[in-house]
Amino acid sequence: MGNALKKREIKAAFVKKNQELFQCPICRSSLEVAEFQRFVCSNGHSFDFAKQGYVNLLTKPPKTKYDKTLFQARKIIINDSPLYKDLHQVIAEKLNQMVYGKFTIADLGCGEGSHLQKIGERFDENVTAVGLDISKEGILLAAKSYEKPIWLVGDLAQLPFQDRSIHVILNILSPSNYQEFTRVLSADGAILKVVPGGNYLQELRKIFFAEEKKDSTQNTRALFQKHFELIEVINIHRTYSISEEHVESLLHMTPLLWSVDSEQLEKAGKQLKEITVDLDILVGRHNTL
Repeated sequence: MGNALKKREIKAAFVKKNQELFQCPICRSSLEVAEFQRFVCSNGHSFDFAKQGYVNLLTKPPKTKYDKTLFQARKIIINDSPLYKDLHQVIAEKLNQMVYGKFTIADLGCGEGSHLQKIGERFDENVTAVGLDISKEGILLAAKSYEKPIWLVGDLAQLPFQDRSIHVILNILSPSNYQEFTRVLSADGAILKVVPGGNYLQELRKIFFAEEKKDSTQNTRALFQKHFELIEVINIHRTYSISEEHVESLLHMTPLLWSVDSEQLEKAGKQLKEITVDLDILVGRHNTL
């Protein structure tokens, strides 16, 4: 119990240093850390820090099918396989070109937090990292696994951030809420949205589905451009060998295979020798018009 309390209080102290970033998701008044145990606002809304150090800021129960198995599988693939190393390197390099000095980066729809951790560890203490996801299971695993970022359970439709408070928004293979993204992104901030290309994980689709996935990147890009100025699109396309030890995690990390039974998954695992990562990074800023 003592260690759990210590972790909660250490994280609460760190959040307190950055509390000017946050607002109540219910009434939008400022949030403050009280007694190193909870977030409170002037209207009396209160949100406790969990013993693992994260805060649940949801105002109603979420509807999500993402579970502990999926997040654990993603953590293994992101940390222990090479599939996303190029993505992390490219994003870090782009941020070094676009933002300077002290800044805040928020991964909105962060899952279990591994992408944010891998990107954030390339920067120094001048960077404050915040990860938010609607899934408590994802954020719980993030808080248990990674010390530095601030972890929040929250809704993209009710972001608990002050207007213009976030310098960099990451949105990696996750839904968006562009109205809220526009509100919280600082005037000179940057948004990097990562979307799957037409060949993303194509080997899985070839095994399980007769019909090829259509590339919806153009539709996503058009929607993005309604809200932000698209200044660059960076494509990452590479096929990797996949080791036997990572095949099971790969098969369980994606909603693509939720409808596939365990027998089919086991059979597929014996066939799978390589996997293609095809991702577009949409790099944007506020519209200048």
